[in-house]
Amino acid sequence: MRLRRSRHIFLGEVLNKGFFMKKKFVFIMLVVGLIFSAVEAFGQDKEQWARNAVGEGLKCIQSGDYEDAIEYFEIAIHYSPNYDMAYYGRGQAYSRLDNYDRAIADYTKAIQLAPNNARYYASRGVAYFAKGDRTRALADANSALKIDPNNAVAKDLSSKLGGNSSQPAAPPAPVYVTQNCTTCDGTGKINCAYCRGTGVLSNGFASMTCSFCHGRKKVDCTTCGGSGKIRVEKR
Repeated sequence: MRLRRSRHIFLGEVLNKGFFMKKKFVFIMLVVGLIFSAVEAFGQDKEQWARNAVGEGLKCIQSGDYEDAIEYFEIAIHYSPNYDMAYYGRGQAYSRLDNYDRAIADYTKAIQLAPNNARYYASRGVAYFAKGDRTRALADANSALKIDPNNAVAKDLSSKLGGNSSQPAAPPAPVYVTQNCTTCDGTGKINCAYCRGTGVLSNGFASMTCSFCHGRKKVDCTTCGGSGKIRVEKR
């Protein structure tokens, strides 16, 4: 995880600027690992940690740190696999990196978890529009306007596509196919984001087994949930 400036990580500000600059990453990972160990030991609410991670991810998007944002959202998904905002946020980060296929996959997952959120449809419509799929883009814009007629993104998208935002048409029923997950290449596993696949956290003076992957070096893929397969809309 590349952290280009000190941030609040779950329980407050861990580092100030200029402190442990050369070993900031490993120090942060060690502290975060200890925090998560404490959380698991005392059985505290992982949903709160997921919400905190999403908050940090959104801050990264605002500051343009899109790859960092993706890692925060993946942490949130690990602790709360059905948290729609985590998928939506990761989709936003992927969109800003022009990775529209992954963005669409995340928006679709968010829609499955929260089908009445107009923002999710509008964002997926924008991603389809960026890929040149005007039919699906208009369908998503109309779906968003059906839920929230005042959604500005959907209204703008519908206008660009020549749609009628006052009477949105029902979108065509999507057809899904199953394919290998593009994040883990079908293996169902990805390197642990905390220890970078080493299984160990160290600050140069002390080391401990990574509490995120429990020393296994890999964790279940956050895109496919460890199955190695994803469902995508048939083109």
